[in-house]
Amino acid sequence: MRRRVTWLLGLLLLACTARAGVTPDPGGAGAWGAGGALLADRAGALLVFDAPARLDAGGARLMLSAQRTRLFELDALARVRVAMGVARAPWAAALGFESFGPAVARRTRVVLGAAVTKRNAALGAAWNERRGPAGTGHAGALDAALSARLRERALFQLSVRGLLAGGDPGVAADPDWTAEVAGDLGPARAHLARTRDLHGARTGGGVALAAGPLAVRVGALGPPLSWTIGFLLGASRGRGGAHAGFARVVHPVLGASDTIEGGVTW
Repeated sequence: MRRRVTWLLGLLLLACTARAGVTPDPGGAGAWGAGGALLADRAGALLVFDAPARLDAGGARLMLSAQRTRLFELDALARVRVAMGVARAPWAAALGFESFGPAVARRTRVVLGAAVTKRNAALGAAWNERRGPAGTGHAGALDAALSARLRERALFQLSVRGLLAGGDPGVAADPDWTAEVAGDLGPARAHLARTRDLHGARTGGGVALAAGPLAVRVGALGPPLSWTIGFLLGASRGRGGAHAGFARVVHPVLGASDTIEGGVTW
């Protein structure tokens, strides 16, 4: 049964009329754990893929990260990302590579992004070059994001993917956006996010708790209503350090999807 589902989803990836029918949601372990809220992701190079405004990882000069995301416990539907970045206030830049899907329908993209931070706001943009399976075309797209501190304890972020796009329509990604807010609640932080693409809108949110180097995210996302949980571990020494994260989203019908990531900064 699982093999038949894998082949079916692979055919959906190849079909031009459903080119975005099976794709992972944006974000990494932090975002997935907090119900799809991108502000819950750790700042750094991996954000070049979905929300490039916060590329600067807390004053680090160099960043290197990797991530693997798997949909519905199917290894054939795995997305792998690697990214590296450099920062020198107020600027930061990152370069990333991504592959997604089974071998017969694998898609790849290279993304280059930059961000500038001024006082309580950050603005970022990224250009994506996408390629379809062997023998198909390629496409490009421009993403943009704005992150701002509204009050002392409140953050807002808007991330728009596919703001401008061109190339082969069978390879190009469908446009989508995420608008979100986050606010401090004493030792915790609350997140609320709204993501919309051509298939509809999803609302999610959760709570982020931190105790020393360990952080826990719990939340929900829907429709359909799915529960989420994530764990992040980070150790820092001056401007450098290492981090790792794991998150799981449990769909009420299709089962669990998960993502794992790690990185270093110095």
